[in-house]
Amino acid sequence: MKKLDFRCFEEEINNPNIDKKPWKFGHKILDHPALTLSNLEKVVQRLPEEQVLFSSGKLKKSDNFDTAHKDKITGLSLKETIENIKTSESYIMVRRPEVDHSFKDLFESIKEDVKTTLKSQV
Repeated sequence: MKKLDFRCFEEEINNPNIDKKPWKFGHKILDHPALTLSNLEKVVQRLPEEQVLFSSGKLKKSDNFDTAHKDKITGLSLKETIENIKTSESYIMVRRPEVDHSFKDLFESIKEDVKTTLKSQV
């Protein structure tokens, strides 16, 4: 994948709450080619099994997100979950997607933007 000049945040962030409490900000991450459905479908199938978790998306706030993929099994395979993601009420969670070459640029862009933002707040 060609290296892009990609900025993740919509605007420069100047917020005194960074690292103190939750706050909202805008981003352009969904515009990155790594996050197209066609790329995501390929990536989740080539990542190691332990990095791709999926289950029913019908979760309560009290559900443990780290074990939901075991507690809320849909009975679908990963391939079936991908094919039916819009109608199966399922979710797919990917841990460490940056190990895949298609995510490396996005991951590096996010790290650089966060580092630059944090430095500007000091």
